[in-house]
This record gives sequence, structure tokens and C-alpha cells, in this order.
Amino acid sequence: MTKALFDFEYSWEVYVPKIKRKYGYYVLPVLCGGKFVARFEPEYNRAGQPLKILNWWNESVLTAKEKKTVSAAFDGFCEYLGCGGSNIGDFI
Repeated sequence: MTKALFDFEYSWEVYVPKIKRKYGYYVLPVLCGGKFVARFEPEYNRAGQPLKILNWWNESVLTAKEKKTVSAAFDGFCEYLGCGGSNIGDFI
């Protein structure tokens, strides 16, 4: 469905054998401004600890506005989780 609507191929690879995964175990899409701009693989262990991004794949070069929007969204998400931020700045 994401391919038909957004021209973005996505598969949640949790149940795909490791050898057949294209990206990773728990890779999630990043939607910004009505288009998918990236994918990321998070690691979150406990409340209060930062959300760690293990891998990040851009679908295209992010504009300065997209970087700001994505960063703000991650800040809000981390606040919701009650964790101490993330390492998003290492990737965007």
C-alpha cells in the first residue's frame, strides 16, 4: 500500500530471516511533509535512557527544513517516551 500511495517500498522485517533482511530487524519509516524521507533502526531499552538510533537511511537528501522538522518530531517522541533525548543529530 505504501508503494501505491507514496511510491515508497517498506516492509517491517521483524519476521524476515536475518539473512534476507534488506535493512534490519526493527526499521521504521520517517514521514515528513507527506512523503517518506528516511528509515531508521532504533534501540530503546529503559525509560530515562536516550533513544539510540543504530542506523539511518535517507531516501533523498534532506532539506534544512526537513531536518529541523524531523529533529523536532524526534524530540517530541523522546519526551513522550520519557527518555533523555536521542542521538538523531549524529544522522541528520
